[in-house]
Amino acid sequence: MDSNERSQICPWCQTEIVWDPEFGPEDTCPHCLNELSGYRSLKLKINQEDGELSLEEPDRHGDDHSGHSHHHHHHDEDDDDDLEVDDLLDDYTVDPLPDDYAERVIAVMDQQEYAPECPNCHELMLHAGVRVISGSAFKPAVPAPLGMPFLPDPYAVDVFVCPSCFKTDEYLTKQTKEDMMQVFVPGTKE
Repeated sequence: MDSNERSQICPWCQTEIVWDPEFGPEDTCPHCLNELSGYRSLKLKINQEDGELSLEEPDRHGDDHSGHSHHHHHHDEDDDDDLEVDDLLDDYTVDPLPDDYAERVIAVMDQQEYAPECPNCHELMLHAGVRVISGSAFKPAVPAPLGMPFLPDPYAVDVFVCPSCFKTDEYLTKQTKEDMMQVFVPGTKE
């Protein structure tokens, strides 16, 4: 028995686990403590017809949960034998050529001076524009230590959109930041 037969890769943390042949394979990963036999993948295909996106369930081994499956297995430890190496690698390979959406997102991102990280999914965000907030949309607070508002009316924010999860986020523009610092520490404007 060679060493490849005595090791496995944890699907959760991607750590190689070498098990003792005397005790057999591990039930849980010693690194992340996740159950090794309980890991399952779900693969979905996305179709685009007439400008609409739709999900299509793949017909893997004929398992469609409608009672017409070609392979019927009880959930036991033998289920892992049915997995093929290609199935395991599908989740970790990246298409060499990104789709049109991804290509255009990358092109836009390359033109940006600053791209914050999305607080939701941690992808880099796209600068969508500047929003000016003024008048009835903004009533500035007047903190007692300053005696005046620290954000001017109007003020501007850069609006960013995550191309992955579509969360939006706003940050003060460079000019508004400088104006705010000037209120807190007069004479700081360059």
